[in-house]
Amino acid sequence: GEQTQRKNSNSKFDLVKKSLSLFLPKSTLEDVTQTITSCKRFPSFRINTLKCQNESETLKQLSDKYNSDLYQWPIFPKAYSLIPKDATANSTIFHSDATKNGDVYFQSLSSMLPAICMGIKPHMNVLDLCAAPGGKTTLMCEKMKYTGYLLAIDKDDIRINKLLQTLRVLIGENDTCVTVVKSDARYLKINDQGLPHGPKSDFQDNIVTMFDRVLLDAPCTGSGTWLMQDPKHLKVKSIDLESAALRQKKLLMAGIRNLKPGGTLMYATCSIFPEENEEIIDWLLKCQFDIDLEDVRLDNGNKLLNDLKGEAIPGLTSYGEKNYNKILSKAVRILPSEYYEGFFLARLVKRS
Repeated sequence: GEQTQRKNSNSKFDLVKKSLSLFLPKSTLEDVTQTITSCKRFPSFRINTLKCQNESETLKQLSDKYNSDLYQWPIFPKAYSLIPKDATANSTIFHSDATKNGDVYFQSLSSMLPAICMGIKPHMNVLDLCAAPGGKTTLMCEKMKYTGYLLAIDKDDIRINKLLQTLRVLIGENDTCVTVVKSDARYLKINDQGLPHGPKSDFQDNIVTMFDRVLLDAPCTGSGTWLMQDPKHLKVKSIDLESAALRQKKLLMAGIRNLKPGGTLMYATCSIFPEENEEIIDWLLKCQFDIDLEDVRLDNGNKLLNDLKGEAIPGLTSYGEKNYNKILSKAVRILPSEYYEGFFLARLVKRS
């Protein structure tokens, strides 16, 4: 019951603190630990430019409904956080007309970053390997201006239904650029119809065998999102970093296989554990010789690390007794805070 949950939860948070203590300076560690133990995270959302007719009216409605001030995110000005004006501010988000009709989409700021740091352009072929619930998928569609071809994959009916629901609400009729397929992305092989091997499809004109961009938002422990104040984070199952890492490696290899020479793959997790982050990329660099790591840059060319100033640190090149490839300092680790979930981003490119 409640007691066991608390006990598991504490040991789980102890693991997080122990991991952080191996690479964060003391003052930063105190801030992050403080966040994890006592904070609630500010809800954030982005304006869906496809549907939202009156941005200022929508923003005013949300700010009134949630009794919150709006913080506009300089990195992606269509995104906002809601900062509660006082303790009575309503934090049960999601149930407003603006979300029901797709004017806005609630999504953490951290998880908007992969889609806006991949250099996605109209008419590209894009592969989204673990696409549900669809926040990143729909943001990539926006970057593609609803042209080109986006193949969105997830592995079970529940996740696929969430993805389809998000696509319906946010992009509706404009979803002709998206093909959704239920498949285990670890074993993905694309046929000459640009679809996983299997039944022929109506997409004969979309002959895609390799992708310009691949997003792997890898299934992970989710440890970057955990907050002790949040009841849903108390219910976490035991942490098995080994089986998580094995799955991440298989997914990453599938992504690389389906990436064009010269193409970019974004590897992202919402985990703080290096075992799911730097260690995976370090392993890849040891066994795949045609892969380079690039700086994570926003679409305007700025280095993400510079724009996130105190909120992020470079990827680790060592952790406890372990040493990783020095190039991993090009990856970005976002630290958990009131604004951000803990997150990891690595931008890989396949040599031509």
